[in-house]
Amino acid sequence: MIRTALTTKHWCVLVLQTSVIDIRPAQAADARAYLCFLKAVAKETPYVALPAELATSTPLFTEFLIASILESQQDVLLLAFDQQQIVGAIRVNSPTEQGLTHIGEVSIAVLKAKWHRGIGSDLMAHLLASVREIGNPRRLELTVQARNHRAIALYKRFGFVTEAQLAAGFYAPETGYIPVVQMCQLMNMDEEI
Repeated sequence: MIRTALTTKHWCVLVLQTSVIDIRPAQAADARAYLCFLKAVAKETPYVALPAELATSTPLFTEFLIASILESQQDVLLLAFDQQQIVGAIRVNSPTEQGLTHIGEVSIAVLKAKWHRGIGSDLMAHLLASVREIGNPRRLELTVQARNHRAIALYKRFGFVTEAQLAAGFYAPETGYIPVVQMCQLMNMDEEI
């Protein structure tokens, strides 16, 4: 997708800036860059909690994680690149326990320097298209901090509905306990499993 922005210099000359964002499924070779991306996002925003297995992860473990996602019938990891740099990621992680395999937990992150450029929307659109094509998972769910109004608006725009708001669902040392919103979207429900 091509993103174009117009800016003006102080002498009123119009400058055209173009950036190409490439979105594609993660590959095992992306492990080191993906791990660096996750750690950068966790440091720069209060909205993302890095999963424990990735907080202390090695590139080798992350490569194994990506390989297991690639082998899955319904897990997805899409990466957004600006040139060679990962600037965004969206993931669906499904449980393997019987009776729960139709559920996919969605997580999304974009580098703060790239916020408000449509990357999150592009990632979500690509993810939903992939889930529709695969036919699974049937239920997508996510948890978002109630103070993250832009993310909630994004999810609603893509068809997610609020199921619950939980008091003290997240703890941030700088602000204390924060409520979270649980959202979901049912997909591919008219098809046989």
